[in-house]
Amino acid sequence: MTFAERLRATRNVRLSFDEGGIRVDDREKPAGYVPYAILRDVSCELVREWLVVLEFVCTFEAVTGEVVKVTLDEKSDALAAQRSAAVELAAFKARAEVLLPPALVRGDRALDAFLLAVSSEGGGYREGSLVPAALSGLLEETRTPIEARAAAAYALICEAEGEALAMALRAFIVHAMPPLVVAAAAATPGGGALVPDDVREWLRGYLTDGERAALGRLVAVRPRSVSREDAITQALSRAKESAQAQLEAMGDGGAKRPAGALLAGTASTTAWVGRSWSL
Repeated sequence: MTFAERLRATRNVRLSFDEGGIRVDDREKPAGYVPYAILRDVSCELVREWLVVLEFVCTFEAVTGEVVKVTLDEKSDALAAQRSAAVELAAFKARAEVLLPPALVRGDRALDAFLLAVSSEGGGYREGSLVPAALSGLLEETRTPIEARAAAAYALICEAEGEALAMALRAFIVHAMPPLVVAAAAATPGGGALVPDDVREWLRGYLTDGERAALGRLVAVRPRSVSREDAITQALSRAKESAQAQLEAMGDGGAKRPAGALLAGTASTTAWVGRSWSL
């Protein structure tokens, strides 16, 4: 998929970051998403005329050699954008690649068929390589390919119970998940209890047309379930306690979310679900 297919705007944009890539906003609305996995490099430069700064340009270079330039809007912190893009991409590339079990390799399947297969008995959800603990590990690992991470999320939020469900929910509080992963969780029968409606609609703006269509088909196949939403709501209290402990253990240098906000009750359990770290 080309940059032209991923980005609906390239001028006067703002950037924010999550664990899987760079979010591009146009006039405070989502305009596309660039996964770190497709990037070879991100570079930024000031365009000047004499001593006057005309614009700040970020260049995305894909591993395929494709290049696109985006200009940041006047409200952006250009130096922070340059620093964050370099740091986040380098951190992602430094992590070891994840070896996926065959059932979590999408291949040529449609996205919705892939997610359904992983979450169903036939897709191997209860086989050794895809037991809930294994899926939770893949969901939390930032180098897990985004589509596989989305499949793990969909399977767990659809099917997991008890402590396995709480572990999956915790991951959405602690981690800044890529939009597709959160949108996949939102498309489950109980996803409305995890992903607020406004966040779900916002994240749809980062998805490709094909991804939005696939998730729409999933909802038609597996519609909303009040009982599943109730189960997720009950599990969220355990997830919050576990998330607080994990954030505190990570410390200020390792976490992007403050544990104190959870401890003091100043943030709702789902307040950070789907959020990036903005500049």
